Amino acid sequence: MTPVEPNATAHAHFAPELDLLVHALRGDFSLAERVNVSISSPTDPRRIVVQEVAFDGESGELLIACQRHYEPMFSGGDLVFSVDAIERGQPRRIGEYLVVHHWR
Repeated sequence: MTPVEPNATAHAHFAPELDLLVHALRGDFSLAERVNVSISSPTDPRRIVVQEVAFDGESGELLIACQRHYEPMFSGGDLVFSVDAIERGQPRRIGEYLVVHHWR
């Protein structure tokens, strides 16, 4: 598991025998009713938005899985996870999490 703090950079390494990595995006989810995640790359204008993802408000973690076959989805391999909590009906940015993927 790759722990990632808000507004920080982490490195994830795919060993040859691995097909799946899990990133633990940490933050204050204690008041969150829902959490949305946007996935993008600093070098690619495309963005994937996933709404109402599962999170653990007590532990302060949101788990994101990356699979090896995701490699061609974004050029460069660096992914930015932008995480927003919905609290009392209003969005609050939890943080941006840059995960540099080393695919080989």
